[in-house]
Order: sequence, then C-alpha cells, then structure tokens
Amino acid sequence: GIVYGRADFTFPRVHVACDFKLALLHDDAIVIEVFLTKLGRSSARLEFRAWKNGELAATGVIVIACMSRETQRAIRIPDELRAKLREALTSLDD
Repeated sequence: GIVYGRADFTFPRVHVACDFKLALLHDDAIVIEVFLTKLGRSSARLEFRAWKNGELAATGVIVIACMSRETQRAIRIPDELRAKLREALTSLDD
C-alpha cells in the first residue's frame, strides 16, 4: 500500500551493519526476513535475518532517513506513510 519513487522525498541508508554467521556465495539461495523495529520522527530502523538452507546466515540493521529530494535535508516522515509504517512495527526477541 506504499507507492515509493515518485514522491518529493526519498529514504537513503544512513547506517548499515551486517554480521555474517555463514559464508554466502554469489549464487546461494537465501531467505531474508526484514522487520521494522523503530520508527522515529525522520528515520526508521530495519533489522534483518538471512537464512541459507534453514540456517541463520547473517543478521543486520539498516537505518534509513526521510530526506527531501529538493533540499537534501532530513524531514519528518509524512503522516500517511508514518501511519502505514506504524502498523508494521515489531519487536524482535533475542
């Protein structure tokens, strides 16, 4: 329900981290789970898990910031989008 790409804002990645548990090769088939774990005023935190043959292969985090395409500055996440993202918020158990 979210159309992205034609808006006057964008979401560049401002932080990316990944911890590899298994070797991943170019042609490996993997399953990636992505979770929205934090929603700030102008940013969001996504955590992910990558699975290879049923084994946890990698975990990581990506932080994105809502940015005006015109000014190239951080802006508040639009309310309509924020409401949709809020529905996807989850808490991961360690």
